[in-house]
Amino acid sequence: MENETKQVLDKILDKLDKLDNTQRGMLKEQQEMKTELQKMQKEQQEMKTELQKMKKEQQKIKTTLENIETRQDEIYRIATSIEHSNQVLKAEADNMKVKMAKAEGNFTRMKEAIR
Repeated sequence: MENETKQVLDKILDKLDKLDNTQRGMLKEQQEMKTELQKMQKEQQEMKTELQKMKKEQQKIKTTLENIETRQDEIYRIATSIEHSNQVLKAEADNMKVKMAKAEGNFTRMKEAIR
């Protein structure tokens, strides 16, 4: 009977050793998973920081583009204003040419009338 008890106790100890080994393996895997999770969290934080930097840069670009558009609108208004001014001056010059031609015609007729 003592032999049987020893065999039963040996089996129990063997099973406890297997459970202990399994538990150690699981704890090791859990620690590895924890380390991997920490690495992933660190990478995620780095990605978040990089994304925030990109958003700031995008906002700077957007502001720059808005300023360029505003400046372009100002330049367009100035160019149309200059074009209008040139058209007015050309019209006035054409009007002067017509008046000068009429005056020249009048002088020519007066000159011929005097002769």
